[in-house]
Amino acid sequence: MPTHEPELLARGRLTTDDGRLHPAARGFSRRPLLDAPLPGPWGRRKRWDYACVIGERGALQLTLADLDYLGLVELAWVDLERRTVVSAGMASPFGLGLSLGDGCGEGDARGRLPFVRGSLVRRDGGVHLSADGRGVQGRIQAEIFVGGADESLDVVVPFDEEGERFQLTSKHVARPAHGEVRVGGETIVIDGFGAFDHGRGVWPTETTWNWATAAGLSRGRRVGVQLGARWTDGTGATENGVFVDGRLDKLGCDVRLDYDLRSVEGPWTVRDRCGHVDLQFWPRVTRRTNLDLGLARTALDLRFGRWTGHVIAFDERIVVDGFLGWAEEHRARW
Repeated sequence: MPTHEPELLARGRLTTDDGRLHPAARGFSRRPLLDAPLPGPWGRRKRWDYACVIGERGALQLTLADLDYLGLVELAWVDLERRTVVSAGMASPFGLGLSLGDGCGEGDARGRLPFVRGSLVRRDGGVHLSADGRGVQGRIQAEIFVGGADESLDVVVPFDEEGERFQLTSKHVARPAHGEVRVGGETIVIDGFGAFDHGRGVWPTETTWNWATAAGLSRGRRVGVQLGARWTDGTGATENGVFVDGRLDKLGCDVRLDYDLRSVEGPWTVRDRCGHVDLQFWPRVTRRTNLDLGLARTALDLRFGRWTGHVIAFDERIVVDGFLGWAEEHRARW
């Protein structure tokens, strides 16, 4: 599907030497191409590597985040069958215990704090996810392999014309995932789909975003849908795309998510003005987190469930029938 955004084809840098967004970095790519050392300003820089693996039984989440003044390692198991959530997480001052690197969607990421650890290590043509955490609800352990040969959706989002605030996001959706999760003495085999959200940027103080993904099989093909809203509005960039058997079709139109957070099971509707996205999301499990860590406050409403509807990709109408995935609203002051 044609998009107005320029496609980047060669390696480059996200920023100039003084830390501003490099003019040649604006656009999108189908694989990670930009180095992102983020020379400044300290305190506004945000780096994270996030993974979510979802199957019929449930979803495993691993978050490794460095906000300059604060680090976070969090592990969570969302059980779709029992409708329960088990989580373990810790924060650290100044990102201590985290090693994320300058790459975005490249290289390894690790986090180790006293009661929770996790890593994303690239080898064997994919990503090995390893994690272990203890929380008040119990212990979570995971060893999962996510295939890595697919294209990705890498987008630079400028928040201002001066190049002082910006984000490089690298989304990897609907990749085949296999492994095991152990929760409360039960071993759960995962045979499903993995998604990664890698981010490097310099953010404004307050942000609200929507993020939604869907993954499943349509006519024997592996299909993934990646959609984002609100935080990209007015920037001239979108993080929207459809993956079919690992190939990306970039969607250039903004999407709108309509939902009622007061309704636990009520549907979320997602459409775009170009007519390429017409989806409904039916939540099964809700995960709400409200963190007030002084310098950072976040409110997350995250729903896991199934998607129905259709998308237009590669000039074809693709039916989405019971795809697994999630949708969220996240408000942050950081």
